[in-house]
Amino acid sequence: MGYDRVVMKTTCSCLPFFVAAALCGSLFAQEAAPPAAKAAEKLYAFRTSSGFYLTAENGGGSVVNTDRKELGPWETFTMVQTAPGVFAFRTEDGHFLSDSVFERPRRGGRPQQQQQQMASARGGLVATQTNSDGSAQFKLMVVNPEGPIVVLVTSAGKYVTAENSGGMKARSSRAMATDRAEIGDWELFTLVDVEKFRAGAK
Repeated sequence: MGYDRVVMKTTCSCLPFFVAAALCGSLFAQEAAPPAAKAAEKLYAFRTSSGFYLTAENGGGSVVNTDRKELGPWETFTMVQTAPGVFAFRTEDGHFLSDSVFERPRRGGRPQQQQQQMASARGGLVATQTNSDGSAQFKLMVVNPEGPIVVLVTSAGKYVTAENSGGMKARSSRAMATDRAEIGDWELFTLVDVEKFRAGAK
């Protein structure tokens, strides 16, 4: 669509998780804990570099959009540690964010070609998975401990992307991609502590 985008030519400036743990306080310090120990489940939100929030439409069970600048229940996710350095994100209604085939509910009257195009779009972030296994697991890379600014890495090793840095709805195309091998501004998210945000600290 012709949007300008800044891409980092190397991912070396992104700190690996075990280094980020030392910088970002108690949340990430759980990496050093025994495998059986789980980080306390807390509410977080993801804000794009343009100020939009990731939104699980209807609180989960559907697509993920990036067209909201206000923080509400659909924009908050419970962070669940599933393994050392690995997390899942549970929506308000109990679904999990996951790296999945983009699927948009089809409506009658759509041209067949358009339906095929929508059904074949792959590499999208959705909120339809009912467990925290497999493609619902993500690693966090900290680019900047101030914020912190993070990158989400899928179980396939790709980066989660907010198309156009936000302001998008999943219609005939995806709002969120999960197939990028480079980190740019569209892959950067501020990890918002919802409790602190509501208390006025963010």
